[in-house]
Amino acid sequence: MTIYELTFYYWDENPENDDETFIAVYSSYELAQKGLEKFAEQPRFKGKREALFISEHELNVENSFWAEGFFTDE
Repeated sequence: MTIYELTFYYWDENPENDDETFIAVYSSYELAQKGLEKFAEQPRFKGKREALFISEHELNVENSFWAEGFFTDE
């Protein structure tokens, strides 16, 4: 089964404006796209549409992204 994750990653020249937010998970790309359209109009995200991303993930499947485990941002 495939799921679609909607996230917001915004980085600015001023680090105080940086924003990373997990928004939602959808069962289809079409629903994720509708969610992206909806959230793109919300005050927090308005004017930053290019910072909204849809990622596709397979459930119950190990992938290369996590092959080496978790990492921390230091």
